[in-house]
Amino acid sequence: MLPAPSGIEWSLERVLSRLNITDAPTIDHASLARLYRAWSLSVPFTNLDKLAAVRAGAALPSLEPASIFARLFETGACGTCFSHARAFQALLAALGFDARNYVGRTLGSDGIAGQHATTIVTIDDALWLVDTALPHGAPLRLWRDRATEVAGVMTPMTVHPEGALWRMDCLILHNGDRRQVHLEEELRDTAQAIERWQRTLAETQSPFNKLPVVRLEVPGACLTLAGGKLFTVPFVGEVSVAPAGPETLARFGIDPAHYEALWVR
Repeated sequence: MLPAPSGIEWSLERVLSRLNITDAPTIDHASLARLYRAWSLSVPFTNLDKLAAVRAGAALPSLEPASIFARLFETGACGTCFSHARAFQALLAALGFDARNYVGRTLGSDGIAGQHATTIVTIDDALWLVDTALPHGAPLRLWRDRATEVAGVMTPMTVHPEGALWRMDCLILHNGDRRQVHLEEELRDTAQAIERWQRTLAETQSPFNKLPVVRLEVPGACLTLAGGKLFTVPFVGEVSVAPAGPETLARFGIDPAHYEALWVR
């Protein structure tokens, strides 16, 4: 069991089992790719716990990794990009990877601004982006002097060097939003992460503060619940749309019983 700063413990073995990884990963690119792929296909992006807190006027959910993993095991929901980044970084660090969280401001082609947290891993002096809230198929090599592009994935993107860090130009498949993420600083502790996450509460146009949103990569496609609809977005082919209610959460491995109240206004 691994202690968290709050004193709560979490089990590395249980987290790996949740990802269907039964052997001990080694500290190399192949293991990083396997961990990232397993996470992307089994841990949904959700705003459910955040939305419940916003509507209740309560504090945002804890960003301590132990608390995030506890929510994941109890409900099947991990959280938004801040929860994803914090938990995945904690998992990688516990395995011995040099993994660090970074945060930045975002702006979409829809005019909506926001905050975004992600994870960057260093292996033998090579830097790799592993964004668990915007899955991009495999670790993406970061360079100081040129851009890197990836297509045919859940989140097509081009990553450009910008100042001391990078800018991520991303395409959100289900709605066509083109979103820029300007990374600004390393997240060094939970308090800093909470301060940046709390800034999102002032973003009145953000869909994450209004309605349930859930995303998960499935082989060859992206499932997205947004605006009361379920979008199935293949990486190649036509988008299908169907009505969605709390029962749809089971498609994402989330227990609907925990979140039915979010559909009652």
